[in-house]
Amino acid sequence: MKMLFLADFFSLFQKRWMVVFDVPDYFHLLWFVLMFSVGYFFYRAWQLRARQAFSDRKMLRQLCPESSPKKQIAKYILSLLSLVFMVVALVDPKIPGETATVKRKGIDVVFMIDVSKSMDAEDVSPDRISKAKQIVSKVVEGFVSDRVGVIVYAGSAHPLLPITTDYAVVETFLEGVNTDMMSSRGTSIMSAFSLAEEYLNKKYTNNIIVLISDGEDHQGVALDRITEMSSKGLRVVTVGVGTENGGPIPIRSKSRQVSDYKKDQKGEVVITRMDRTNLERIAKEGKGIYVDGTDTRKVVGVLTTLMKNLEKRDMESELHTEYEHLFQPFLWIVWMLLLLEMLLFGRSTLWMRKTNLFNEK
Repeated sequence: MKMLFLADFFSLFQKRWMVVFDVPDYFHLLWFVLMFSVGYFFYRAWQLRARQAFSDRKMLRQLCPESSPKKQIAKYILSLLSLVFMVVALVDPKIPGETATVKRKGIDVVFMIDVSKSMDAEDVSPDRISKAKQIVSKVVEGFVSDRVGVIVYAGSAHPLLPITTDYAVVETFLEGVNTDMMSSRGTSIMSAFSLAEEYLNKKYTNNIIVLISDGEDHQGVALDRITEMSSKGLRVVTVGVGTENGGPIPIRSKSRQVSDYKKDQKGEVVITRMDRTNLERIAKEGKGIYVDGTDTRKVVGVLTTLMKNLEKRDMESELHTEYEHLFQPFLWIVWMLLLLEMLLFGRSTLWMRKTNLFNEK
């Protein structure tokens, strides 16, 4: 089973609950919290062995009658929890605030991003998948009243971001896009088209599907289906990322360093090449255009021009006016935990002996 990094886990969490983390990089501080916990465990084990070597438990109680191991552990737990909640406060979780129904004129644009393993190839800088994410981000920057949705696909398709006018959240969701997010192998472009139809509720007129891929497809493209969709007013733009000379598919370690390259059964390095012909054929049947994704500005220009030439339609959408920051409650929790930790002495006191909160004899 594939292990997830902390960033991957919290990316999945925010997609499920619509929680946005303002500074997610601070989540890596949890590794130091884990190291702190492991260090404390070994310290307690060493302390116990040292005491046992010095004397037996009965004599230790006589020598240190005010010592309270249970309260020392309680102090540690309070400190640990305060560190965890401090990290949560630092990443600044926030949720969509009040919404308002806004009437506007626009079109729907659905991006379909190929996340198959071939998109890890580095024949374009920095690599194909990063280039695809950059293209989506730059195109959406120019949106004003149009709605956007994002689909990722490999052997099957998965909804990444439903149709929305909340452009700010697009960048957040794109951060979690990588070639490890899909368990299905291979590439099925038609699975993405099927999901895009659901996104658009089969309302094709003057809407755009933007396919960003290297063109590889292992299950075949039903061109007649694309032709049918385009005959109802849909436009399909294909953006090719990669080169026709191609490049090897890197295999990365957990630290994201290249450790090897994908090889075939004969032990030879596999070279993945962009299938420009396939992408041009899809664009032609979709009454759209093929664009070379090497130049991001060119892609933005082509899509902007196409969108301007399409007739806008009236649409209603919910717009989040602002995000509600949630870091303050976590800071209050940290303050309360630290206060309790300071008030809880590591030794037995008179009033604690009277209350006997820890059931110590």
